[in-house]
Formats: sequence, structure tokens, C-alpha cells
Amino acid sequence: MDIDWEKVTQTVADTVADWPPVLRVGVPILTALLAVALAIYLVHTSIKAVQDAVRNRTFDMKLEIGFTAVQAVVTYEIMDGVYDFFRRVVGNPHPQSVVMAVFFEGAVWTSVGFILVHGRTRVPKIDKEGNPVLDAGGNAVMVNQLGWGLGGPFFWIFTVSGGLLAIIGAGGDLGLASGRTIIVVFGASLWVLRLMFKTHRNTRRSRFAFNPRRMMERYGWIEPEPDETQDENREWRVAQLAKAIRMSNGNRWERWRGGRALVRLAESTDEGIMREAQMRCAQVYVLKDQASYGSVTMAAAIRAVQETSTAIATLNQEVALRAARAAAGQVAVSAGHAGRALPEAPAATDADEERPAQASFAPPAPRTGGQVRSLATKREEDQRCAETILMIVEREMTKKTGQTVRYDSWDAVRTAIKENPDVISINKIETLSKTTACPMGKPKITQRILPNAEDLHPLPGDVEVSKAG
Repeated sequence: MDIDWEKVTQTVADTVADWPPVLRVGVPILTALLAVALAIYLVHTSIKAVQDAVRNRTFDMKLEIGFTAVQAVVTYEIMDGVYDFFRRVVGNPHPQSVVMAVFFEGAVWTSVGFILVHGRTRVPKIDKEGNPVLDAGGNAVMVNQLGWGLGGPFFWIFTVSGGLLAIIGAGGDLGLASGRTIIVVFGASLWVLRLMFKTHRNTRRSRFAFNPRRMMERYGWIEPEPDETQDENREWRVAQLAKAIRMSNGNRWERWRGGRALVRLAESTDEGIMREAQMRCAQVYVLKDQASYGSVTMAAAIRAVQETSTAIATLNQEVALRAARAAAGQVAVSAGHAGRALPEAPAATDADEERPAQASFAPPAPRTGGQVRSLATKREEDQRCAETILMIVEREMTKKTGQTVRYDSWDAVRTAIKENPDVISINKIETLSKTTACPMGKPKITQRILPNAEDLHPLPGDVEVSKAG
């Protein structure tokens, strides 16, 4: 970075000479005060960080001094190279070139700061079902966020782009370009190592397929330890071996590549993985033949989907009809016209007429972000779910027996579900009711409603038992 300091000094002096006396006195004093405040802040922050690190026994003097020295050199070389690129290659003026050099290196440090803040942020731990994990006291278990967050992509963008601009800025000087390449690569590697110590990865650690140790083990120059021969990535090896088997049965070029890969993988794989890979390849071969719409397997799958769609549509119609009848009956009673009820449903029986009408089957009003669902609204949803479960069980049992099935107690409903798992089950109930007014898509809602269904939607038999009791 060739800077004409005499020209810079003369330009600053000429600019200051044109200022009023107040600015000529005030600006240097204000600049000095800001510089002193910044120096005090940096010293205070550094001392506090060192004290905290020593107290926690995480401070390593050699590591900190060495890392600081290396990054100082990397920062200077990157800024020098970016300045050379915009000054010599692009032809920008001197101030703009300096600004661009500071921008690229400052962006790298800013993204590093975002990554460190992301790694220190504590969030509730979430299980596989998307629910927060609670401790013995019922409080959410807090863990550090995984990965690099939003700062990760920006770190790589500015690191790679700044390094490329610095190398290109060397022009035809091969020695300078080589030196900057080495500094950029190893400087970025040290940044990655530093960030890996400060953050937690969100994926499993991967291993290089070929490295000096594995090559020496392959040619028998060194012997691995017993625990190193255990296969920790079984699924990956099965997939690779199955792919090699498929390629060995392809065209001429694929047979050559597949044969070599098959021999290489089989030499370091146990018999169980080889048999599993053969079964995997056979399943793929069979699936390829059965993937056409005209195959027997695909035709059966299509029929099953069509039957499920028809069942869901019929269930929606039944729910809408019963909701309309219940709402109209309530309006008629309140107006003194109870005789103006709607016509009976096509499949209704006397048992249906004995059931008490529900208050309302209309979906609850939409909630805003700050509102909390009331207990009355939750009970209405549970009542709709109980009604939906009853209709599904009655319809499925009617299809099985060929006769109209109606239940007058929830004990009979639960007994039917328990004794006919092939006809109606909890999973099937939740599958058939996902598109209805009942929010059955929520996990385990059926298990919650079935034991207390008498309180939500009492049937005639349940009412008589409660009276007798």
C-alpha cells in the first residue's frame, strides 16, 4: 500500500486552515477525548476478559498472544491486498480504496462477532416432536444455540471474497500472490478453529475418506487399534456398497467403476453390511419395476388413497350436516319454534335422536397474536373431537358388519376400538379427522379425549348410568 504521507499531511493542513477557529480548537480536543475513552474501554474490556478467563481456567497466554499476532498479520495483508486491487486494478481514488479495504476486513470481524453472540445465546431445548424439554421442576431446559447462525454465510462470503481480491491485487508479482494465498488460507483456518471452540456444531463430525493415516492403514504400513476398526457409519457404508452393486450391473464404464468400488468397499466391510447392501439393491430393483402406475403395487396404493379421500369427504359432510342441525335446533328452541327442525340425516336412527344436541359446532373465532384461548373455546373443540371420534367409529364398524351400527355409551365405543384394531385404531382416527373442524392433527389428542368422552359428549347409556348412580 503506497501512501504519499506528505500529500496526505498537506491536504489535511489545507482543509483545517479553512475551518473557523472554534472547529480548529474543538475538533482536535474532541478527537483526543474520544481516543482516550476508546483506549480506556478497550483496556478495561481486555482486563475483564482476562480476569474472567483466568478465574474460569480457560485462559491460555500462548494461545491468545499467538492468535492475536497471526490475525494482526492477516488483517494487514488482506487490507493491503484489497487496497491494491481497488487502487491498481480497478483504478479507484486513494480514499475510496482505503474505505473498501477497511470495509472488507471489518465485515469479517463483524460476522465473527455475530457468530460468537449466536453461540452464547441460550434457548429452550426442543425434542424431536417440537416440544420444549422440561426438567424435574417443570422449567424449560436451556442450551446454547447450535451452529453459526446468520453470521456464518457472511463470514465465508467476506473471507473468500477479500482473500481473492487480495491475491488478484498482487498483479504480476508471483511471490506476493503466493504469500498472500498462504496467509489467507491459514488465517481463515485459524478463524474456523477459533469459532469451533466457541460454538457448538449442529451436525455430526465428519471424517475425510482419504488422509495419510488411512492410506498407511490401507497399504499395511501401520496397524489400527481395535476400537478404530468399528464401523460408526453403517448406513453410509450400506448405501455406498449398494450403489457399487448397482453400478457393477450397468454399462461398460459403470461396470468398471462399480467393480473397483465393490472390491474396495467389500475388503473393509463385514458380512452383515454386505448382506444388507444386497437387500437394499434388490429392493431398489423391485421398486423400479413397481414404480409405474400400471403395476399391481402402485394400483393398490392408488386405490387406498382414493378410499381415504372418499372417507374424509364423507366425514366432512356428516360433520357439516350435524353442525347445521344442532345450530338450527338451538335457534328454533330460543324463538319458540321447536317444530321447525331440519329433516333427518339419511343414516340417522332412533339412537341418534336420543342424543343431546351439542351447543354449537361452529369453529372458534380466529385468535390474534396476543390473545389466549379461553376454557370455553377449548371445551367446544374437545366436544367436536368427541363427536368426530364417535362418527368415525360408527361408520367404520358399519362398513365392517354391513349393518348400521350406533353406540349408546362410550364404554361400547372404547371396547370396539380395542377389539377391532384392524378396522379402527387411534392412528386411523387421527388420519381420517385431520381435515375436519376437530384439530385431530395434534399428537395424542385422541388418547386425551377418549377416557373422558362422557363428560364432553354424553350418550343415552351414559346419561342413564349417571342418573342411576
